[in-house]
Amino acid sequence: MEFFENIRLYIDRLDEKKLLLYLGIGLIVYSLLCGIVIYKFYSNVRFYKTRIAAINKKRTELRDIVTRLERVKKEQADVDALLEADKDFKIGGYFNEVMQKLSIVQNKTREPDTTSELLENGYTEVKLSASFANLSTQKLTELLLIIQDNPRIYTKELIIHQPNGARTINVTLVIATLEPKTELPEMEE
Repeated sequence: MEFFENIRLYIDRLDEKKLLLYLGIGLIVYSLLCGIVIYKFYSNVRFYKTRIAAINKKRTELRDIVTRLERVKKEQADVDALLEADKDFKIGGYFNEVMQKLSIVQNKTREPDTTSELLENGYTEVKLSASFANLSTQKLTELLLIIQDNPRIYTKELIIHQPNGARTINVTLVIATLEPKTELPEMEE
């Protein structure tokens, strides 16, 4: 209690000019301290908002990656099941049947040829390339619809050329299918 009494006595002894000077200095110091605290507070708020936004962005990206991974795994399981269901599927034989069904065998300009390529994911992609001349757009549409309806086959490339003044088109078509995964040889150390 004596401490506060001494402060009160000191203030009572001050003249008015010094009292106002000390009050002004005290107010300025108090204002500066408040300003520093407010600045630090809003600086921290801005820092943490930025961090939260960055974390939310990364979380969203991660969620998208996980969703894509799940979709890819499901699609891979579907592909494996499809390949397992029809192990003896041959794209060349299937394509010859389709050409006979559509009566476009006479339109082929060369025999369809197949090539195989081992993909990074372990599947083997078998491509069939065929060329046709003087084909009607109706026959091409029917051919593409039949290919689309078979889940084992997908179109890789389609080139259509119409000779000047002709009512028919020339077509180069590349279709492909996957064969079951092959065991990749283990690398020796």
